[in-house]
Amino acid sequence: MERNMGRRFPNLVFVAALAVTACGAPGPRGTVERYLDALEEGDIERAADLTFTEGDVPRAVILDRLADIAAEFSSRSISVSDFEILSADVDGDKAELEVSVPDPDGGSSTETIYLVTEDGRYKIKTFY
Repeated sequence: MERNMGRRFPNLVFVAALAVTACGAPGPRGTVERYLDALEEGDIERAADLTFTEGDVPRAVILDRLADIAAEFSSRSISVSDFEILSADVDGDKAELEVSVPDPDGGSSTETIYLVTEDGRYKIKTFY
């Protein structure tokens, strides 16, 4: 059963490593890692820059949502090292990554993070 991290964990991951390419843009794995790093560090501006939202969603709404997620990272002592990217399926300008996500009970679940390219860079696709 395919799940969307933004729907399953609305307060944990906003939707939720390849080496940096020669042009400096990270691939899908690098984008997910940068996004999670930004959330762990509480850098919601940087996390927002790594998201793609369909439609006209005000940046203030995105920043508020990301602030909630970053606060949950902090309150649950979640670290980027707690996430594991299990697989990546890249198809042109889209990618799906299967990620092991820590559960509050100490276990984990597998979730899918969707990415799309915008201006030649992968971004986490968010859902509202």
